[in-house]
Amino acid sequence: MLKIMKICYNLLSLIIQISIFQIRNSFNMINDKLVEIVANLARLGITKDEKKKYTKQISEIFKYFEELKLIDLSNIEPASQITGLKNVTRPDEVHLIFSDNKVLGQAPEAEGEEVKIAGVMKGKK
Repeated sequence: MLKIMKICYNLLSLIIQISIFQIRNSFNMINDKLVEIVANLARLGITKDEKKKYTKQISEIFKYFEELKLIDLSNIEPASQITGLKNVTRPDEVHLIFSDNKVLGQAPEAEGEEVKIAGVMKGKK
């Protein structure tokens, strides 16, 4: 099942990169050679039997796409989300967790209002 999913994913990716005109014509052009090319792109070793099986399955998937294209969606509004919820996140609020003095007091070494650390680069102090 994973092999067919990888082949379908790669095949769809390949088809998306082709122009719209070619996509309309490519649904009828699924053949063993195309499945072999996509399998090689996905680095999948497939047998002759698998190639025939996947060619048939992918062709059936694309036939179903053709059926979906026949559905009249002219009265359907595009939906970016369906819950109707708007801005369900809380507002950002600044909370002081530790005082500067408490943080600086726990540092191994401080200089003014800054924590002093060991040099990161060689030769630097």
